[in-house]
Amino acid sequence: MPASIAGSLESGDQEPVNVLVVSAPLFALVLLGYLATRSRLIPSEAVQGLNTYVLYFAMTAMLFRVGAQSSIEELLNPAVIVVWILACWTIIGLGLVPGLKSGLGWRTSGFAALAGAIPNAGFMGIPLIGAILGQHGLALLVPILLTDIVIIQSTGIGLAHIGTEGGGWRANVKTSLAGVLKNPLMWSIVLGAAWSTTPWATPEIIVNFLDLLADSATPVALFTIGAVLAREQRNARPGVTDTPKVYVGWLSLLKLLGLPVAAWLFGSLAIAVGAPLTSTDLAVLVLTAALPTAANVPILTERFRGDNRIVSTVLLATTALGFITFNAIAAIVA
Repeated sequence: MPASIAGSLESGDQEPVNVLVVSAPLFALVLLGYLATRSRLIPSEAVQGLNTYVLYFAMTAMLFRVGAQSSIEELLNPAVIVVWILACWTIIGLGLVPGLKSGLGWRTSGFAALAGAIPNAGFMGIPLIGAILGQHGLALLVPILLTDIVIIQSTGIGLAHIGTEGGGWRANVKTSLAGVLKNPLMWSIVLGAAWSTTPWATPEIIVNFLDLLADSATPVALFTIGAVLAREQRNARPGVTDTPKVYVGWLSLLKLLGLPVAAWLFGSLAIAVGAPLTSTDLAVLVLTAALPTAANVPILTERFRGDNRIVSTVLLATTALGFITFNAIAAIVA
């Protein structure tokens, strides 16, 4: 990628970040969680508890801290939001059409396309982007997270239910939007942003408490991703061999390479027409897009009675290959 984002992995007078040195231990934590669960050292029943801790405690504390330390302009950056929506909708379209043409139907194709368009911006993006670009990078990640939660997820669910009799797709999108309001990650960002507008200083005892929780988010979240992957693989239905491998490969390619390219293209276009988008903003968009598929897409697929085989396989493939592709893209960005 050209010079518009060159140097954006440097911050002020700090030395340039060695992305491989930063990312290798983080992906190693994913592998550790996978091996621990695969070997049954961590029972499958414990994975839900790990998920709950990360989602409701550690990650919420981290995002509250990010929100409280960032400006509203950073947290609700309209240029970042528009570029992200356009990039994700492009990839959803490219993932949806082949599925429909091969006869998989709207429900299967809709959720499969979603697997190609939503990165793991929460569990993986926060530790990786935070380590590479620091506090400012995390603040820029927030509008991407909010857009994924509110708009991109709902788009995929709506597409998956086209043709459902009795207005079923409307009911499911309504259920999805209701789920948005129950998402603790969104509320932690909102509360943190609200706190940042007050004149009050956070008491030191609360700061220390939040720091303890927030600092545990990275290792536990990454370990949990590996555990979830092992559980999904173990729970795969035996005897099923008709998962369309070419389609899975296409979706994985879209997620790991297509979405970063789309983010770069739309971001570069936005900069060219004078949108308030900086090279650092563009770097965050591209690096976030390069992350593997979000771990909650199989959960959404199951909740709305979709076929989870394709989605789970894409999740496994993109996470396994993501270490190589993410570092390659990060090296190009740098």
